[in-house]
Amino acid sequence: MKRKKILSIVMALILSLCSFPLTEVQAEEAFPEGETLEKNRTEELEKSVQEITPQTGNVRMANNIWEEYRYRELEDGTLEITGYQGNDTELVIPAEINGKRVTSIGSYAFGGCSSLTGIELPAGITSIGVNAFSGCRSLTEIKLPESLTIIGDYAFGELKDMELLVYKNSYAEKYAKQYKYSYKYIFHAWDTDIVKATTKKNGSITKTCTECAKQTTETIYAVKNIKLSQTSYTYNGKSQKPSVTVKDRKGKALKNKTDYTVTYPKNMKNVGNYTVTIKLKGNYKGTVKKTFQIIPKGTTISKITPKKKGFALKWNKQAVQTTGYEVAYSTNKDFTKKATGTITVGKSKTVSKSVSKLKAKKKYYVKIRTYKAVKINGKAKKLYSAWSKIKTVITK
Repeated sequence: MKRKKILSIVMALILSLCSFPLTEVQAEEAFPEGETLEKNRTEELEKSVQEITPQTGNVRMANNIWEEYRYRELEDGTLEITGYQGNDTELVIPAEINGKRVTSIGSYAFGGCSSLTGIELPAGITSIGVNAFSGCRSLTEIKLPESLTIIGDYAFGELKDMELLVYKNSYAEKYAKQYKYSYKYIFHAWDTDIVKATTKKNGSITKTCTECAKQTTETIYAVKNIKLSQTSYTYNGKSQKPSVTVKDRKGKALKNKTDYTVTYPKNMKNVGNYTVTIKLKGNYKGTVKKTFQIIPKGTTISKITPKKKGFALKWNKQAVQTTGYEVAYSTNKDFTKKATGTITVGKSKTVSKSVSKLKAKKKYYVKIRTYKAVKINGKAKKLYSAWSKIKTVITK
């Protein structure tokens, strides 16, 4: 009876000791090399309860299976890879599963996958969990995206011979330097899509990296301000050529021959209207026309003589590129419409004119200008010079 009691106590102690979990060191001693990691990985994959990710605080939802991957949905609606059950030697982790972005590699997700030699993580992955790739003894390189901001402790185990492929100035590069991993740079290879800006709408330049799928978009602001340096010249017998400035709606000056071209008409010397054509190019599209004019050279009053209820006027002849003259007289120094009269002299060789039927003993202000008759868009039009200096006369 006494022996049975002692045997019962011994059995109870043995069962009690067996209920305690093995430590990491004990596990390594208890299992052949690699078996412990594989067991840990399997246990991780088979969990279906919710748990908190230490680095991000996101709530992990129950495991799901897609092809050879296990994954969980995080609180923000993105996914975390929690395990892999395949036997491929090289893997490109999917950027999306069932339309949802993959942003995380969970702890122990690929732990013990000893056949893996190379892994590429997609753009958009922001975190790699603790021991995510520990025990991957054959892994020689892993491509890390620029989007990474968290790499958990012992994420790559003791794989110091492995090479990390990183982007310059990325978090992954800093990690490699800090923990003395061998690394080399990946360089972006951009595909560019351009929507050209117009004078009314902004455009855009969208660049997509063929290496990592990173995408950047730059706004091309609409062309808002196109100006000629001068819109009116006085005839001087020489060709006139105003310069062109083109700016976008933010005030940035565009470059001639790069962003636009300018076409001038021929023989921009005589009195007339001239159209300059600005054609947008490069990242811009559209055509804008700007007009400038060359007006006739003016004249001056040489003599004004009072007459009974009028005056006699003489001026200097201006016959070149001139059709005739227009004389204006007024009892108001500002030449208001009601107080002003005009006379047209239709020959450029005429240099005098008498004005009558005015008010007696009244002060008049007098000025003169030249004009040239031209055709603009098929219609007759007069282009006038500037007015001469004002002279005064008091009628008799």
